[in-house]
Amino acid sequence: MAVTYPHKAAVLARLVRPRGPVRWIRAFVIALAVLTIGSVAASAVIASAVYDGRMDRALARSGQMTESEAVPPMALLATGWEFIDHQYIGVYYYVRVDPGAPPPPGLTEWPDPGQIAVSAALKDLDEGGLIAARYGPIAAVIDRAALVSPGERLLYVFRSAEQVDESSFVPISAWHGGGSVVGEILYQQPLTTFLAAMVPFPLIGGVVLAVGGARLGDRDVGGALRVLERIGASPWQRARAILAGNAWALLAGATAAVALAAWAVTSGLHLPMVGFEILASDLRPHAGAVVAAAAVGCMVAACAVALASARRHQPTRVRKAGRARQRSRFGSAALCVTMLGALIPIALLSVRTDLDWAQPVILFATVAITVGILVTLPGLIDAILGLAVRGLSAWVRRRGGAGQLIGVRQLERHRSASVRVGSVVAAGTVIVVLLSSVAMSFGVDRDAAATAAALDGHLVAATARDGRSSLHALDNLPSGFVAVDFWLDGLDSDTEIVQRATTSDEVLERLGLTAGSTIDQARADIDPVALDYLVSVGLGATPIETESAPAGGSLETYFFRIDGGLIDRVELAVAVTDEIAPLPVVETPGDSWLVGSMVAYDQARWLSFFGLVGVLLVLVGAFANTTAEIIRSADEIAPLTTVGIDRSAITTIIGVRLMPAVVIGLVLAVAASAVTAYPIRPSVYGYELPWAVILGTAAFAGLASLAVWWVVAAIVSTAARTWLPGQSVPDDLTI
Repeated sequence: MAVTYPHKAAVLARLVRPRGPVRWIRAFVIALAVLTIGSVAASAVIASAVYDGRMDRALARSGQMTESEAVPPMALLATGWEFIDHQYIGVYYYVRVDPGAPPPPGLTEWPDPGQIAVSAALKDLDEGGLIAARYGPIAAVIDRAALVSPGERLLYVFRSAEQVDESSFVPISAWHGGGSVVGEILYQQPLTTFLAAMVPFPLIGGVVLAVGGARLGDRDVGGALRVLERIGASPWQRARAILAGNAWALLAGATAAVALAAWAVTSGLHLPMVGFEILASDLRPHAGAVVAAAAVGCMVAACAVALASARRHQPTRVRKAGRARQRSRFGSAALCVTMLGALIPIALLSVRTDLDWAQPVILFATVAITVGILVTLPGLIDAILGLAVRGLSAWVRRRGGAGQLIGVRQLERHRSASVRVGSVVAAGTVIVVLLSSVAMSFGVDRDAAATAAALDGHLVAATARDGRSSLHALDNLPSGFVAVDFWLDGLDSDTEIVQRATTSDEVLERLGLTAGSTIDQARADIDPVALDYLVSVGLGATPIETESAPAGGSLETYFFRIDGGLIDRVELAVAVTDEIAPLPVVETPGDSWLVGSMVAYDQARWLSFFGLVGVLLVLVGAFANTTAEIIRSADEIAPLTTVGIDRSAITTIIGVRLMPAVVIGLVLAVAASAVTAYPIRPSVYGYELPWAVILGTAAFAGLASLAVWWVVAAIVSTAARTWLPGQSVPDDLTI
């Protein structure tokens, strides 16, 4: 007989809810799944809108190049960069040509030539006064609405036509062009790359939550669904009953997702870890699309919950492991150990080879084997737990108390649930460690950062613009400084390219050298840190001449001291400041390397953020799922309360049931993390492993497991105390 009246399905929908504490856990997990999937859908639209807004603001200040000589330019534009405390700063040089031209974005009027405008973040960073001393007095603060992000460090430099080298400038006829851009926008990844790398992590977590939430309480839900099936309810009616039974959870998750999207549109969001701020002004033009995407994502999540619940309406009962399962378990364990061993020679190869082709092979092999380890890790945990249970059972029978005896018995009968918890804890720890290692390895170039930090105060490099004279003969060079120009000869010809060095007769005399000598032969007291660096990069053995470098070449002048003091970078930067803009770039060697690596660093921060979110969601889903399964064991524990089993004994039972697998998982996670992280370990650690990250992550997972133990024990204890004689006690535990 088919169900023809909608209200019958609505009445039966009340049955499609688990009873007891599991009901609230299921509702929480399903709501979190809907919130996650809805937020992921909205984030795709948000990312697109934010990318458009950031690029639009970056292009606005670059200017539109004048395409015809018949059109008079409104201004001249050049770009450059600066460093303060190894922090990259984008610099725009402007020369106003048309008196009626609108000011650059972020300003209400043109400052006078010789003045500058800075962002608020740059003003706060420049405590030493380098910017004002080198570029001119600050006339204005750039409005935050013109910045790529509120924390962008940006500098506008204004000069007159007489103060610039026009060959380095381009004429512009309007703002918002497609010219050269500098600043924080250089760190931005392509949108497709960003979405492909970031969206899967939280999406996988959302799917795990949806499936895990549907599985919670499947014994009660399955019974109700079988009733509906037997009275002739169609699949659509059963799905509608599932949705009705979870209506409040679905509605709560959808409301939270839409509210979060609306909050982002109206107030913006600041994401932790990545230091990224989503501006509401970027999202308001796309408000409808953002909210609609969140709503669609919530509907997809609801369908996933209904589908997963419908597919699990036949409860699975625990059966004794047969020989086939034993072979599968031990085969998986052996495969996991084999792959862990296979990474050892790969790790050694990563240390001993500098071949370019080997690094991608090492990385690919590491990732592939790591995935295999994560897949087979449950089998290894299951095998070890099986052996541990035998020993634990023998010990408990001799010396254990009632709680330990009952706990071991439950662990023997329901080992799969415990293995699942241990597997998720282990896999989550390995993934978080790998993400952290990747972030530090592909993030800020640690070699460059270490170089810049070591040379700070000992050596400064200045790069002259094309066509400039060398910088070693500056009249205002501070006392105690010497400078040597290094340049490549033969770049513009078919002859062999040769590294050349030149300086003045006075500098050679102060160094105790003659023409043709090398700097590593100097008799003067050269700063040893500076000298070691010059030798390490191959400049120490370059013969030094006194002839001038050819005009138009790319010169790099190294400044160091011979009086034992440290370089005052502000003093030196001001000394090499030219009256002609753009100014020479003055930096500590290693600074410019950091600019390119910041792109990878930005990607790595996002990877860590979304990866951590995804792992946490999977952990929540797995813990909630296993928690619900253990809570159902209250039916087995409850009758024991009539013979004096107290809360401490129940806590012991739950601990024996849960913690052995967690301990095994954490030990294996530390070992697996050490082996898998070694080939891609951050260079800042040299050949050392990031033990702080590995042990810290394992400790966090262990504390989370202890918290779950305490919560589950409290819930089971409360449920057991409410049990009355005559209530049913299941023959076995459904998992």
